[in-house]
Amino acid sequence: MKATKTVKIVDECNNVVATALVAEQDGLLRGQIDLGPMPAELRRRFLEYEEIIRDQVFSLLDDIEERIAATCLRAILDGGQEAAIEDLQIYPSTGRVSFRIVQSPNARLSRA
Repeated sequence: MKATKTVKIVDECNNVVATALVAEQDGLLRGQIDLGPMPAELRRRFLEYEEIIRDQVFSLLDDIEERIAATCLRAILDGGQEAAIEDLQIYPSTGRVSFRIVQSPNARLSRA
């Protein structure tokens, strides 16, 4: 079984907007996410994203991904390390999440 890590997703004001329990798989962190603290406006963006994916309306995908990226969400890793994230995919209906950590010398996931 792969080691799981708790990751907090924070906004540009360092407010926690979600907490995820993830494991690394093929360079992605994947797992379950708790969207309880997420503001309604941000949750709507992810619901819209999920609907676009489900309905395969890929012509709208770039726009919603840009709007999500504009929220400047970051990850707080085990030990309090902060890291940029990319390829963030949150599916509110299932509570699933996946994303990549943008590696820097100060933000490395510890191997368990």
